Amino acid sequence: MLNTGFFQSDLDALKDYAVRYYTGIHVMPEPHIHSHYEMYFCPENIFQRSVINGVEYDYKYPCAIISKPYTIHSMSCLETGGVNYDRYVISINENKIDAFDTSMLSRILESNGMGLFFRLSNDEASYIEDLFRTIFFHEKFKMENSEYEAAISLILTKIYNFSKNGRIIEVGSAESYVQKALRFISESFTDNIDSQSLADRFSVSRSKLDRDFRAATGTTPKIFFDTCRFNRAKYLLRTHAEMTVAEIAESIGFSNVTYFFRFFSKYEGISPNVYRKLHSNVKE
Repeated sequence: MLNTGFFQSDLDALKDYAVRYYTGIHVMPEPHIHSHYEMYFCPENIFQRSVINGVEYDYKYPCAIISKPYTIHSMSCLETGGVNYDRYVISINENKIDAFDTSMLSRILESNGMGLFFRLSNDEASYIEDLFRTIFFHEKFKMENSEYEAAISLILTKIYNFSKNGRIIEVGSAESYVQKALRFISESFTDNIDSQSLADRFSVSRSKLDRDFRAATGTTPKIFFDTCRFNRAKYLLRTHAEMTVAEIAESIGFSNVTYFFRFFSKYEGISPNVYRKLHSNVKE
């Protein structure tokens, strides 16, 4: 679990928003969560399965899916034959959402589900893909933040307007206390949180917490807690050369650096120092 990136805490590096392009068979096949809004766009007529908070959706047409923060989701391509397909992802920091005045985001904020699904025609998807390629992936275009925001708003608005006539559905079950527990752990993993104190916080028994948590995420609160710490440690080792390993250990809740070395080496197979040496030039 710790190595699958279940919790993408590298999104600490996402200060405001990001736009990414992927090509291949699988893009996000493993269940994961993160602390930002995310829109997944596929312009292809391919057989796919999305799982959003445990609910499966199968489809074979161009679409966009936007999910709320801390929604457990995955996107799997069910096609065979080894052909690569294009996908695009827009991420918006939860604290930055007010900068985007779009009907799509207003709709998702008001929805009871954890995401919205937009069905697109081939022509509509081709138009949206042209926007992505022209605006975000043209080497001559360098945008300021305000222009970036305007471009994202344009794409979100176009998708919403194309789909609003009966081709938007709410997806994912409504938010539960498990989702609140996921948020709490991901925001508080520098403290020592055990399953009993977490159960007490959400007024459930420990056995119910463990059972419900595993049903929703496929893992335990303890492993998720360790995942948050582990991913944060890797992020800091890669991007914060000014911090010593001891300072990184302390920043994520380890009072004993020796224990941190054991923890990190157990899950990564190498020491924090070796990991930093191997990855220090990676740009986030």
